[in-house]
Amino acid sequence: LEALTVFFTTRYFTANIRYLYGTLLFGKGNYVQAFESYGNSILENPADTRVYQSLALGLLADVGRQLRSKPPTPEEQNQTRTRIQNQLDTAMRTIRQTTLVNPADAQTWMAAGYILQNLAVLGVTQADQDAIALYMQATQRDPLNPVTYARIGTLQLAIADKAQSAIDDSKLNVQNRSRDELKKIIANALTAAEKELQRAIELRSDYGFAIYNLAAVYSRQNRTEGVIKEFEKLLPANRSNAGFLFQLGLMYYSANRPQDAMKTFQDATVAVPNYANAHWYLSRIYEERGDLKAALTEAETVLRSNPENYEVKQRVALLRNGQKTVRPNGLLEQLPLDR
Repeated sequence: LEALTVFFTTRYFTANIRYLYGTLLFGKGNYVQAFESYGNSILENPADTRVYQSLALGLLADVGRQLRSKPPTPEEQNQTRTRIQNQLDTAMRTIRQTTLVNPADAQTWMAAGYILQNLAVLGVTQADQDAIALYMQATQRDPLNPVTYARIGTLQLAIADKAQSAIDDSKLNVQNRSRDELKKIIANALTAAEKELQRAIELRSDYGFAIYNLAAVYSRQNRTEGVIKEFEKLLPANRSNAGFLFQLGLMYYSANRPQDAMKTFQDATVAVPNYANAHWYLSRIYEERGDLKAALTEAETVLRSNPENYEVKQRVALLRNGQKTVRPNGLLEQLPLDR
């Protein structure tokens, strides 16, 4: 028994060393060697879900790097296409394996869903629906995590946008779907997105990422003005609810009411002085209005509570140099900080 214990302890130690070495290699850009080290770690200890997740994320990152790099020559195209497809297939198999290794852990399903969500961005067929299914498994194990519902809602919104793009581009026979079928997909996806994003906000009222995407859902449904009227009825009872005010501010901006949006974001910062998302969007509205001094003041407030956020540091530096960072009417192109 003692010998058996030593054997497994040694294997787990070796597996961890291979995992750490793989992470080191990946950080240095030695992708092939990193993936080999991750694979060897899995062979030594097939129960460590960290390694599967790192391998899958690493494969996706490498695919993204290849897609952003110089286009292959005609002679290299088939080889590059095959290599990328093999990496995507391996990433899919790897992340599915994590849910078999540790099926009771909600975070395992969350990580799997996140990787499938990234595969959907890369255009992998059915990856969006597969990601939603994995996230739903996570909600069964941890029903109080708002991030899961927000991700499901965001995926549903992306499905609606993809179908709308097919209509706009006149690609009406995509996967043999007619215009009416695509419109039904859009309506169903937006309804599902609204439900999931509202659930996320119920669990965390100031969740900027969910609030932002819910405002986008209302815009796609052409319901922004109607929802604003309903919110305005509730406003007297929600003057100190920063999340409520932030959501209303985003809808005001979406409805081309930037002055109302600015006032509502200001109210949100009064209700909760350290509410970074309200300061972040207020800063951008000031910049749109040409008041770079006020924009910098708000951005510096955000920096104090997010000192390690690269996006915030970069924008503060640009504003300090008198450079603009937001194009006209482009505020809603900017995502919240808690995405």
